[in-house]
Amino acid sequence: MKAGKLGVLIREAREEKGLTQAEVARFLGFQNSQFVYMIEANVSKAPLDVLGKLIVLLGLDEATVMDLLVADYQNRATREVAEGKKSARKLKTR
Repeated sequence: MKAGKLGVLIREAREEKGLTQAEVARFLGFQNSQFVYMIEANVSKAPLDVLGKLIVLLGLDEATVMDLLVADYQNRATREVAEGKKSARKLKTR
């Protein structure tokens, strides 16, 4: 599974368990399903403690979740460092 696909993994596991987004949200302590929707759509990142709860609730493989987190961080870090270098080069040539 590619980086940034944690939301897909969560959605698929939730559906396999026959749970609705609202049921998962209630388990996590939220009033509505918007939070779960945003995680599944990769719009928002789940806090790490919430990921721990999802691992237990949905029976997710912890190593897979961690691999996806690390890959996502590495991709974001690489992109942001490249942007910083590009910005610095522009400033340096002024």
